[in-house]
Amino acid sequence: MIAQHWWALKASQKKPPFNCRLRSQHSGFTLVEMLVALALSAIIAVAAIAALTVARQGFTAVDASSQLRDSGRFASELIQRLGVQSGYQDLVYAGATRGSEFAVAGGAPNPIPNITGVDNALVKLSQVPDLSTAYIKRTSATVAERGCTSATDTACANGSDVLILRYQSSAMSDGSTASDGSMINCAGIAPTLAPTSKADQVVSILHVAQSSNGEPSLMCTYQDSTGSWRTQPIVQGVESFQVLYGVDGFSSSSTSKINQVFDGTQDTVPDKYVSAREIVKTSSPSAPSAAELTSVDTYNNWRRVRSMRIGMVLRGPANSAVDKSATVISKLCSLGVNPDATTNCIDQGDLSTSSMGAEFPRGTAVANDGRLRQTLTFTVFLRNIQTQ
Repeated sequence: MIAQHWWALKASQKKPPFNCRLRSQHSGFTLVEMLVALALSAIIAVAAIAALTVARQGFTAVDASSQLRDSGRFASELIQRLGVQSGYQDLVYAGATRGSEFAVAGGAPNPIPNITGVDNALVKLSQVPDLSTAYIKRTSATVAERGCTSATDTACANGSDVLILRYQSSAMSDGSTASDGSMINCAGIAPTLAPTSKADQVVSILHVAQSSNGEPSLMCTYQDSTGSWRTQPIVQGVESFQVLYGVDGFSSSSTSKINQVFDGTQDTVPDKYVSAREIVKTSSPSAPSAAELTSVDTYNNWRRVRSMRIGMVLRGPANSAVDKSATVISKLCSLGVNPDATTNCIDQGDLSTSSMGAEFPRGTAVANDGRLRQTLTFTVFLRNIQTQ
């Protein structure tokens, strides 16, 4: 009985036709399904690539911004330290009177001031630190100095200034010939020897030039232990370096102190910030003579400097900017924005032509190069007396 039921159940379970079994074993996608799958895969791949590209651009911009902040922080700390050192004299010579080595021909002693500068200039190593011949204005197109192919080379232009700071090293102890290493030059090198006279000073010269890799850089020119002048980059990517000088005793009765000697009352507090060209007593502000650059009146004016206002424009590597939609480089004010409605950037003093470099880029519009840029402005107040 059981066997009959089993055979009846077996007979009722009929096998599917052969063609149905074949279709189930070899089923696949149609052409339309394949095309849809390929389209979806392409969309996902494009979205992933776009997201990766945006993330990479963001990382590059953040990294470049961080590098710019670090460069700016290093530059400001170094310049502030050099400014604080400016005018320092070793205890042995702090109270000494000026000797004949400071005298000018037929005149009173006239030592080189502890702070001097030149607007819109290049440094010539062969003539440092003679203020009358050491610098070539970039308005001249007849020279090629320190990696600049010409006086208007874009890597060295933008009206950058030259800043010269002088100070003495500090002796290890009274009567010692060794330095205590507390004073450094702009290259971060501490002199090993103590000064041997009141005129024995460390000289640090800051300026902009093109470094060996083609990048405009803040350069340090200094004298090594052998007496040779050397130049090395200290901050890369500096396109503009501007300096204004806070002067004490600047008479408010005159709108411009060009061709004059500061005659106001000195109270050690800066009265006004002026450019280097306004400090020079000259009959030709655009082209002062060598004698005027080093005259007693000009040097006395330099000794009225009580602070420095530094403005810089720093740039990151190529393609470091996120927004590359602009066709030209946006205007930057290296010394800050002027609240005066007549101009957007703070210029360099009273001279109508002294604003060279205060606005970056200068002159006509410059095509956007995709670089991230930022400005850095700070003020350095001098601690040491500058009149000795």
